[in-house]
Amino acid sequence: MVKRRGAELDAGSLALERSAVVRIREALIFAAREQQVVSYRDFHAFFGSAGTLRRRFELLDRIVRELADPARADYGSLLANSQGLPGPEFLRRYRVFHADEYETIVGGNALTRPGSAQRLRIALTERRRVYLHARRQWPTFPEVPVWTPTIPIRTPDSPAKQ
Repeated sequence: MVKRRGAELDAGSLALERSAVVRIREALIFAAREQQVVSYRDFHAFFGSAGTLRRRFELLDRIVRELADPARADYGSLLANSQGLPGPEFLRRYRVFHADEYETIVGGNALTRPGSAQRLRIALTERRRVYLHARRQWPTFPEVPVWTPTIPIRTPDSPAKQ
């Protein structure tokens, strides 16, 4: 059997991609449940050196849509750059799914580019929706210590009950 050159690399990068998808999904759910964000640095670290930027953001878009309908809760809002704001891929979705809110916040039409304060307001508005969605979708259960009595285990060598 002859393998084409680079097939091992393709299979390895595919496995890494699947692993990254699982970890990103878990990170977004955890962040939503804990009302936190995921830094873009951490997002890119999940891929290591594999995958192009375009492929990474295609996967992010797929994950966001799997977690929830972006019109109801856009988990992409949880990604944060060094200023704590999500990137342009989130703003594009927000402008499509929440055009009225977008125009109200930006104070113009849907083509107006928001400033930093407006992007923060948009992000916080959507993050609130995501946190509420996560609370309903993946509730946290408190750890309850379980008490079990200690029962001695008899072995064949153990003395008989007296």
